[in-house]
Amino acid sequence: MSIIRLSCPYCGEEIKGGGILLSENELKKDYIVVKCTNKECKRDIKLKKHTFKCIHCKETCEIFIPEETQILEIHYVDTPCERNCSKEEKKERKKELGKFYFLKCEERFHYSTLHPGELLFRCNKCKRLFHVVLIRGRKSVCLLQTDKEGIPASPLHILAGRFGRLFEEITLRVHTISGGCKPFLTYGRARRLGEIILPFFLMSLCSIFYFYLCISTLFSYPTSIIYSVFVSVAFASLIYFSFLVLKETVIVLGEIELKSVEDFARGMYDCFFTFRKIWLLIGFMFSLILLVEEILSFGFRLPATEVEKIRWIDSIACIPGMFIFTSLTIPIFFSFGAFLYGMWSYIYRRYPNRVFRCNFLEIAPSIDKLAEISVHIVLFLASILFLNEIFVRKFYANALLGRIYAETRTETMKFFFHSLFYGAVILPLVLYFLYLGKIVRDLKAMEFRWIDEKMKISHSSEEKQALAAYRAEMSTALRWIGGVDYAARLLLLAYIGFILSKVMGNVPII
Repeated sequence: MSIIRLSCPYCGEEIKGGGILLSENELKKDYIVVKCTNKECKRDIKLKKHTFKCIHCKETCEIFIPEETQILEIHYVDTPCERNCSKEEKKERKKELGKFYFLKCEERFHYSTLHPGELLFRCNKCKRLFHVVLIRGRKSVCLLQTDKEGIPASPLHILAGRFGRLFEEITLRVHTISGGCKPFLTYGRARRLGEIILPFFLMSLCSIFYFYLCISTLFSYPTSIIYSVFVSVAFASLIYFSFLVLKETVIVLGEIELKSVEDFARGMYDCFFTFRKIWLLIGFMFSLILLVEEILSFGFRLPATEVEKIRWIDSIACIPGMFIFTSLTIPIFFSFGAFLYGMWSYIYRRYPNRVFRCNFLEIAPSIDKLAEISVHIVLFLASILFLNEIFVRKFYANALLGRIYAETRTETMKFFFHSLFYGAVILPLVLYFLYLGKIVRDLKAMEFRWIDEKMKISHSSEEKQALAAYRAEMSTALRWIGGVDYAARLLLLAYIGFILSKVMGNVPII
């Protein structure tokens, strides 16, 4: 016999408060059907057998999860034991169950709180209790895992996952040593902490290399050290933010996959292939920009003056940080934009009602989530750019290195870097909402046409009123995306005007 605790994927209520008891015959099946115990739902839920390696004993484990869902992550159960066990009880359980006795405490199993997309189960082999986070879809999680369905996973997520798992294990060991039933840090939070620390750890290593090479070799600049620390923190924050963007995108992709026709559901992940395969090349190209600037400024010769040596060493010292930052973050932002383009292109080439297996209001929440991710990307990039301007003027412009770059950098290179920085904010805003705005308008147009045809052939006043109410609801839904789309286009025109004014201003009048 086996017990799993599962929340209904439709209403969110836990199915059978004490857990679902599975018999030996049911455990041998590939599919079983359970019924939601919520009186307002009462849907039949088909559960499929899922096989994976236990994160503790590494043995093959089998559990049942709702059909058309995927496992986003697994960790040790979070909820602490509600009972203050006596030393005798702990000693007895530890003797019987081993050093991880607290993971098998029945009180923890009984009082764990579930919400939609979660499951509790025990490993078939080691009998440890685990918490599973589920999301809808069939393949979207493959973007986060290696060797799944031929879909290349993100190197950033693989690194973050391993780092988070390390912190979870550390918490587990400390909990074991302390001998209590209540962990000092829940295992889910320990994993989040590890994911947050990873980018800061990587940037710290790059900063140590940078400071050692620059300060110990040629020069010391205490005021610009503050700016260098800011750059490292900004890069680390952007790396972690891109990790969150990827996870949110994966969740939305799973929803869209289930609402799409089969051919689009199969092809939607192709947009994530190109940039994932050349992520090392992207890091190399952006690192090369640092060296190209020096070559354009001083030519193909060894640095002769002190100023040239300082600039060359500064550029070389920046390469590791620039390589890690660009190779891990740019593929994620570009892949997100490539998906929006692929979605727009597919709808443009085919009628929208042949792309999605649902009406406009059912697909609208997924599009709204994509727009929300887009807004967060633009706002985060803009905030980093704004803070960078403040730190440059306060701690970098008057420092030794800042003065050297101001005196030796050509007007062309200054224009290039300013255009690149501001374009990194403006172009995503324009392109993301250009595609989203077009998708929303096309879907609405097809739905309005269907409503008009229905109203013409309808002879019932009740049906006409229902159609009119549906049309009114559609008209107001996602209206803000269209507004941002047109505002972004105006901003793009202003940006192009700024570039043209700078270019024309440098052209001599004959």
